[in-house]
Amino acid sequence: MSASGGHGIELLPDLQLPERYRLSRHLATGGMASVWCAEDVLLRRSVAIKVMAERFAYDELSVKRFKREARAAARVSGHPHVVTIYDVGEAPVTGMASEQPAGEPLTRGFIVMEHLAGGTVADALRLRAVRREEALRWLREAASALDHAHRRGVIHRDIKPANFLLDRSRVLHVADFGIASLYSEDTITGGGELFGTAAYLSPEQAQGHPATPASDRYSLAVAAYELLVGERPFTAEHFAAQARQHVAQAPPAASRRNRALPEFVDAVLARGMAKAPEERYETATDLVDDLERGLSGIPTTATLALASGGARAMQTPARRAPAASLLGPDTESPRAGGRALALAALAAVALALGVLAGANQGSQRPARVALSPRHALAVPQRPTPRATPTPEPKPRPAAAAPPTADLLEARGHELMLDGQYEQAIPALRQAIQAADPASLTYGYALYDLGRSLVLSGDPRAAIPILEQRLRIPDQTPVVQQMLNQAVRASGVGPVSTGGRGVPGSTGPGAGPGERRSSPFSGGASLPPGFDQRRNGPGADQGD
Repeated sequence: MSASGGHGIELLPDLQLPERYRLSRHLATGGMASVWCAEDVLLRRSVAIKVMAERFAYDELSVKRFKREARAAARVSGHPHVVTIYDVGEAPVTGMASEQPAGEPLTRGFIVMEHLAGGTVADALRLRAVRREEALRWLREAASALDHAHRRGVIHRDIKPANFLLDRSRVLHVADFGIASLYSEDTITGGGELFGTAAYLSPEQAQGHPATPASDRYSLAVAAYELLVGERPFTAEHFAAQARQHVAQAPPAASRRNRALPEFVDAVLARGMAKAPEERYETATDLVDDLERGLSGIPTTATLALASGGARAMQTPARRAPAASLLGPDTESPRAGGRALALAALAAVALALGVLAGANQGSQRPARVALSPRHALAVPQRPTPRATPTPEPKPRPAAAAPPTADLLEARGHELMLDGQYEQAIPALRQAIQAADPASLTYGYALYDLGRSLVLSGDPRAAIPILEQRLRIPDQTPVVQQMLNQAVRASGVGPVSTGGRGVPGSTGPGAGPGERRSSPFSGGASLPPGFDQRRNGPGADQGD
């Protein structure tokens, strides 16, 4: 039977789910799947069903990833703080799209899991400040789930508050192993692909290196920072800029952003977010244990390491003050505070010297200078004539500058990741028009536009865009994979546009063999890890 709702409404009319599941409403849509609330009429319980998007059912790599998610989730299921998996399978597709191009029957994978109705930790952060006791409890529950997964050979690779689901009792369950890695199955992803959400990405993932359990622990430390401070440690708008911050910048001290936090917490979070994986905590539970001690004002293993100069991650970062955008409006940088103290000290010394000089000279000559404005008024002064200033015309307010190509591309990319493809497409077209064809942004925007068109159901329009991106000789396997998917989904052969009709191309005469001047040309490569975020069909859900 087709997937219908409780009142006979066909919610997924072209999909034949098992009869025991009756869909009731749509919950969420991610880059690779949609999630539906359903009733298991056999066991009489509410469940959530994750259904692979039809546009990916033709893609062998996407099907393998979805099946791997089911295996990874099943391997860690049963832990009290991991979302429980009830069933997995493949549902036949009916109707016009029931066969693959090769003539084989088409199916779509599905995963049935427990339905948690309490929202996510990310929702809680948006609504209000999280109480310290509740934050610690959630972190301990998440740490327990992560250690459990790591012992079973599963790396999550996308730890963030949006993947911490809450039940009605506000108990945390780690969800969405959509990009999880099984230690024995790394060949599915291919080399150099970048997975994870930029705000919580470990330095090694940002540089395109394989994720390890230490990568999950880094992301958990970032989530801990956000729960305790109320904001993330790194807040650059663009994906690539955030990745660079994780690679190159020390996290700002949490106690400077939230004055209620003891300074012991700074050392714990610094170790949790150490740049080198081997310098982080050995388990997620160790991180939370130290964090609890630090919040109680008790010295921790991290502070002891700091005192002995043990870990590079806890050494004093570069003397340059953090950027103003990364500090709250009421937070002064360490350098600014030091400068203020130095000026105050100089002023005190100058005042003391002035008083001593006055005492030594008092017997030789009468005092001539008043020590305060009140005394100064008693000394007759000859008024000094002043010229009347000529009023200057007020400058006209400058017109607001149009958004840059970088901002447009970043906006389009975030909309695409959120599944808002129709809104992403115009922003990405504007980014292509505004970008220098020889810039990284131009290449990013081309790929994101092509991918958004495919995901929005317009693969035919994506073909010339992706062919244009394919002429830039970097990350070509990833681009070729997306182009192949567009061709299969559109049912037509490759269309060569010769560079025409693509915003931002050098002109109508640019043919297939004529490459534009670009940093991607001539064998130049992108910075490691930053173009690799464009890794084909995403497996993420939520924000």
